[in-house]
Amino acid sequence: MTDLPLTKLAETTSTITLGWTPIPCLGYVLYADGVRKSNSWDQTKSSWKTAKAGEIRVVALGAEATGVWPPPTPPPATGIAPPQAPITTVTNAPGLGLNVTTLQHYADYVIDGTGETAVLFQLNAGGSSLKRARLLRVAVGNSVTYGKHAVYGKAPGLLLEDIVAECTANCASGLSMRFDGAVVRRFSVSGAPHAITYYETSSVAGTVLFEDGVCSFTADTGVWVAPETDYQTKVRQAFTFKRVAMTGPGAFMKVASGFVGSVRLEGCTLNGKPVTAAGLPGVPNVSIV
Repeated sequence: MTDLPLTKLAETTSTITLGWTPIPCLGYVLYADGVRKSNSWDQTKSSWKTAKAGEIRVVALGAEATGVWPPPTPPPATGIAPPQAPITTVTNAPGLGLNVTTLQHYADYVIDGTGETAVLFQLNAGGSSLKRARLLRVAVGNSVTYGKHAVYGKAPGLLLEDIVAECTANCASGLSMRFDGAVVRRFSVSGAPHAITYYETSSVAGTVLFEDGVCSFTADTGVWVAPETDYQTKVRQAFTFKRVAMTGPGAFMKVASGFVGSVRLEGCTLNGKPVTAAGLPGVPNVSIV
């Protein structure tokens, strides 16, 4: 567990520079593979360059806060139903793994290797669903320059259940939604900078639900919410996260300017600890229970 999220600032073959946001404390101590290597009484210190090691810890003295690199891996996802026979398998798709253009209900898919997004729901696919899907090596082919996701939901009222998304570094995010009415239940996301993104395209003030998820992320936040500026200037949705566990070097959720919706968290964790307001910096209208 980490209370002091660390970010990689630079790296060579033998050294690594880690950064963090300073917190009120007496100073910092650096450990490499359990051995104390250095200390600093500079309370404003925000980075450290050190030799590479299997595990690096930065401890904030007097604050009971610790940063760990590499970030802890999330707990294994449980309760996610696997695909059931007959299973549709798509392997090494040069582009999209599945392109949903109208209202359709898909289930029991394994998509292993894509050039771009694994599953795309187009605007006219509102009300569609995807259940019991494994989306693996997403965007490994990196065949397009624009953003790639495990699921790209450009339609309202989508339902996703029992989804495992394993992204490559070519992904912009794991699950990227655009419209109100989205419901995502029993899911895991790994490998992407952001596990979840929402870019407001809808003019309707509705709801968006994420429930029973296990996610890891590599950027500054697990969830990123912003207006899709070609269409909207505000984000109006009421977001609910129930029992979502995030693991990564940043916040649980961040929002861009123009957020006029609300956020409710029930039983959510960040790096193994209950999410507090500090895990949603600058996010307005937050309720944590």
